[in-house]
Amino acid sequence: AIIKGPSFSLLLPILIGLTLSVALFATVFAILLNRSLLRRLINFIIKLASKFGKSSMLRNSKEKDYASLFQNALAFLTKDKKFVAKLSIITFLEKFVEFVRMWVVFAALGTVLPFEVVIFIWSITMVLGLVTGLQGNLGLIEAGGISAFIEFGISKSIAGSGMIMDRFISFWFMIALGFVVMWKDKMSAVMKELKI
Repeated sequence: AIIKGPSFSLLLPILIGLTLSVALFATVFAILLNRSLLRRLINFIIKLASKFGKSSMLRNSKEKDYASLFQNALAFLTKDKKFVAKLSIITFLEKFVEFVRMWVVFAALGTVLPFEVVIFIWSITMVLGLVTGLQGNLGLIEAGGISAFIEFGISKSIAGSGMIMDRFISFWFMIALGFVVMWKDKMSAVMKELKI
């Protein structure tokens, strides 16, 4: 089945969210580049943390100028234009691979999604990922993604299966792979210690 792209009524909240995100990003960027604003923000956060029993943070903040340290590190990172360009390309490719993964999962289930639908639903799942404090945002991303796919006219069974498969590939498979790598490293350390 071929799915239509999003209608304007569905895109309006995304456009509003995008506008707010750009405004928020610009504000944060302005704070990060202004040393006095950054210093005031850091001091506010440290004072707030010290009210909750983190008095060691308050002592350390008087010894270090975190705003200057941050801006010096940022200047060092952005000085190398080739490094920034490589980092930007890697980030773009990583996001593109995420879009392709979702498209391939649904294509394997017999549903061809337009690229704008993939980007739209990926954006929804990313926003949902910021909402909760649960580890891996378990349940929230799946439910939100499935609901978004259903809004685009995809059947509940395909939406559910596709979102669960995509989540398995992007989250659970990576966790399992990490455990295998950690186990292998631990076993090689044990073998080295035992001289086997």
